[in-house]
Amino acid sequence: MSFKKGISGNLQGRPKGSLNKTTNDTREVFQNILDSNIHQLKEDLMSLEPRYRVKFLLDIAGFCLPKLSAMDLQARVDNMSEEPHIHVWRIEESGEKKLLSGSK
Repeated sequence: MSFKKGISGNLQGRPKGSLNKTTNDTREVFQNILDSNIHQLKEDLMSLEPRYRVKFLLDIAGFCLPKLSAMDLQARVDNMSEEPHIHVWRIEESGEKKLLSGSK
C-alpha cells in the first residue's frame, strides 16, 4: 500500500513530546550512574578551583533547569566613590531599553 503525500498510515501518530525507548533507557542508565556516584561527584566538584566550579555549574544548569527566554541585559554602576547605584536594563528585540532596576 502506498501513502499519499502528507497522509500517514497511522492517523493518531506518536504522542507529541513522547520519548523513544532508547532515549528513556539512556536517561535511566545515566541517572543510575549519577545516583551511585553522587558522593564522589560532590568531592570532585569541591576540589575544583572556585572559578572552574562556577563554570561547571553554569554549564550544566542548562541541562538541569527549565529554559528561560533569552534577553540581553545591560548594567551600569554609578558613583563608585559614594554608595553605588546599579542600573539594569533589558534590551528588547526592537532595540528598545527597558529599565529593570535603579532609576533613569
